Amino acid sequence: MHEQSASDQFAEVVRRALHALPSAHASARRAVYEKARAAVASQLRAARPALPAREIARTRLALEEAIARVEMSADDIVEPSSLSRSA
Repeated sequence: MHEQSASDQFAEVVRRALHALPSAHASARRAVYEKARAAVASQLRAARPALPAREIARTRLALEEAIARVEMSADDIVEPSSLSRSA
């Protein structure tokens, strides 16, 4: 059985959050990414026992990789109907 990497899991969650937005324009996407960063940081700080710095860095990097992948495909997320409304 193949487990998803942390980056793949983060990407899936971020994509779902973007799809739930009424409009996935750049500012809305940035807000989702910041919320994800804050949530991960909070979970990492709350971990008991405290996680090693290497694990914290690896988790944050996985999130950033996920965000970069999702952002690269953001054109597929923005719906054509939302584009015509903003024009």
